[in-house]
Amino acid sequence: MALDPEGGAPLGGRLVSASPEFFASAAYLVAWIAPGRMDPAVVRGLVLAMLVEFLVVHASGFLGISALAGERVARLGRAAVVLGLALLYLLFAGAMGLAFRSWTPVATIGWLAGSRLVTVLVDPRDADAERSRQAGLWAASGALYVVFAILTAVLPIPRLGIRPDVVARLALPGSGLWIEQPQVPLAFGFLYFAAFGLVELRSRASGAPLAARRPAGAPETE
Repeated sequence: MALDPEGGAPLGGRLVSASPEFFASAAYLVAWIAPGRMDPAVVRGLVLAMLVEFLVVHASGFLGISALAGERVARLGRAAVVLGLALLYLLFAGAMGLAFRSWTPVATIGWLAGSRLVTVLVDPRDADAERSRQAGLWAASGALYVVFAILTAVLPIPRLGIRPDVVARLALPGSGLWIEQPQVPLAFGFLYFAAFGLVELRSRASGAPLAARRPAGAPETE
């Protein structure tokens, strides 16, 4: 399996680690373009998932950084830390699920915890460098969430497959822009997860944090 020329993780490991984000982006795109190909409950779940994404962004940082408890901690030990924190976040997600009458928040946190376990088990690396990388990813996810939330709220988002009859079948609870125009959170999810997947792929292209890479042609330091 080929390595990145800068000494990063194998391409296969990078793709596997970023695959949850790209899979989620694809699901949102299909729901936006052709919601009739999905059960209405699935489309409704995707919309609700973006409503609880703030919790996911918060959890991702703690889950990602806790996956690297130090070089002396075995890989399985770090996985156990991730699982312990995941259970805590699942309690919060369960409370949200009861409020929305949906298992989507629980499934979303479970998916996130699974992707972090993949990070631990498939693509381990130097703990200090990985902690810096995870902190960068945490900041990137928060920034992307804010940017795409604002853009999709202020820009006209085409309905595509989200016709009035589809909106009626979804029977989304509550009111507001995302409830009355579900194409907005679906477009948000498509853009957000696609961009974050690319960020994660890029972050794994080198063993060092992005900000710490030596510019091309710069002399090496002792």
